[in-house]
Amino acid sequence: MFYFSARYVGSLGEKSLKVQMDKLWKNWTVHNIISHPVSEVLYLISLPFVGREKAENISGWIHDVTLPDQVRGTGRG
Repeated sequence: MFYFSARYVGSLGEKSLKVQMDKLWKNWTVHNIISHPVSEVLYLISLPFVGREKAENISGWIHDVTLPDQVRGTGRG
């Protein structure tokens, strides 16, 4: 599926392919299925070493960096 998608997008031009690949990981599926568990695991691992505040910052950064682009004021947040 991924091969087909990249090949299809590539036929639109190299710039379009780069834009699509740059945003491949910034979608709700990746955010919910990968980012949430990873951010929680990193929080639990880093907590004893760096303290609560820093662990929350690390976890929050992982969470926020994978949020898909959206128009401000739309959605739940």
